[in-house]
Formats: sequence, C-alpha cells, structure tokens
Amino acid sequence: GKSGAQVSKILGDLWQSMSAEEKAEYQEESNRDKERVQREMDVYKMTAEYEEGMKAKEAEKQVRRAAGSPASRGGGGGAASPKKRKPKKTGAPAPAPAEREEKPVYP
Repeated sequence: GKSGAQVSKILGDLWQSMSAEEKAEYQEESNRDKERVQREMDVYKMTAEYEEGMKAKEAEKQVRRAAGSPASRGGGGGAASPKKRKPKKTGAPAPAPAEREEKPVYP
C-alpha cells in the first residue's frame, strides 16, 4: 500500500486539478457538516456530561499547577506570550515541493 504522505500528495494533486464547479459540491457538503457539528456541540454543551467534563478538566489543571508541572506553564492561556500564527493564505497556489527521495515503507 501507499503511505499516508503518498495518499495525501495524490489527493492534494487531485484537488488542485479540479475546477471550481467540481470543488463546490465538496465545499457545500463540508459547510453542511460544519453547521451540523456546531448544532450538536451547542446541544452537548447544555448537558450535565459536558458540565462534569469541564469541572474535571479544571480540577486537573489545578492539580498540575499545584504540582508545578511543565504542562501547566505556558500552554494554558493567561498572560503568557501569544501563540505563533500561520501567515494567511493569499489565494496563490503554494509552490510544488522539491522532489524527495522516496523512503521505503516498512510494515
């Protein structure tokens, strides 16, 4: 079989070769899915399960802070330095990656 990277490359090339009309069907389906997931998340956030999960998450965060865990520093928001952001896409296609030597895939 093909590696994940090989499959991603093939699918990316296929997507880039599609017309706007061909892509529209997939983009519309993606938008419908995003809307559905948001509605489901809104409903879930009103449940006791969600509330319990958030309380447990906060309690775990407090334990890490008290223990001085590295996971409690720098990654939890607050006044830490801002996260690095990726540059916005300009709409121009990215240059093709340089040819790479294929590495063997071991089972």
